[in-house]
Amino acid sequence: MSKTIYLLVGGEATRLKPLSEGIPKALLTVKGTSIIDLILNNLEQAGFDQFKLICSIKHKEQWEQY
Repeated sequence: MSKTIYLLVGGEATRLKPLSEGIPKALLTVKGTSIIDLILNNLEQAGFDQFKLICSIKHKEQWEQY
């Protein structure tokens, strides 16, 4: 049976500026891996196999490229 999770990824990361200038918080990297990849890997290990990302229109293009 498929397990789906919806993730809100619309954070502006204003407290992380200037690191986050023009980049959604979840696309920032830690040791070469994006935060969203770290989260998705953990969720996969927990048994989730479908992910729906809910983002703001401001960063839509960046998420489509991801």
